[in-house]
Amino acid sequence: MGDEPHSEEVRRRVEPAPPAGRAVHGVLAAVTGVGLVTSFWIGWHHPTGIPTGATFEGGIPAGWMHILNQPVHFTFISAAMVFATSLALMLRPHIGCGTRWGTAFHALRLSGIVCMILSGFLWNLLLRTPDLLDGVKLVNDSIYHLMLPVLVPLVWLMGGPHGRITGTVVLLSPVPPTLWFIMTLVRGPGLDWYPYSILDVPRLGYPAVLGVAAGVLAVFLAVAWIIWKVDRMMYRYVGRLEIRPGETT
Repeated sequence: MGDEPHSEEVRRRVEPAPPAGRAVHGVLAAVTGVGLVTSFWIGWHHPTGIPTGATFEGGIPAGWMHILNQPVHFTFISAAMVFATSLALMLRPHIGCGTRWGTAFHALRLSGIVCMILSGFLWNLLLRTPDLLDGVKLVNDSIYHLMLPVLVPLVWLMGGPHGRITGTVVLLSPVPPTLWFIMTLVRGPGLDWYPYSILDVPRLGYPAVLGVAAGVLAVFLAVAWIIWKVDRMMYRYVGRLEIRPGETT
């Protein structure tokens, strides 16, 4: 009958144009992957930089140690979350739907989207320096700070899936950047190095840095809330049916 879980009609309704949906997630995963690979190349060939006006002098030399240090960069973490969730959605469009860890998956995806948007704004408005870039550094900068802040939310709008963001997902989404921030502050004194001028604890002090973090967190939650509301609207008016209990992907 037409209501049976595995009927051809239900399968057509459940699958939200998989070739197109998978394609846009695949493109995003590919672009983000290039950004991550170029980050590793930069880590192998260049030491950590010192932000303009910084009062710390430490850092990590080029090579394996700097490659392993890449996750200390906010943009790298953002891109890694986008890459992982986009690749998963390309391979399995309904991943996380109806499972216990679905909330965690979509919180990670939402976190990547918001972090990438904020990364573009923070870098281009507050952190960008007049240094001229070329070669791999120019490619890396263009992908991370120009392409992905636009491409990531665009792919979310185009490729979905929509209707899976909840209040719990929104509240869990700041966990990854919060852990990143804590790790950065814990490691900073030992290395005498911080990745960004707005985290320059020796110059600004902990109260000021924590104040900056609180402001960024407030903006993060505001953007996540907006995405949640747009997501509900998209699901309601453009909506795609979810897999029902008992159905398989």
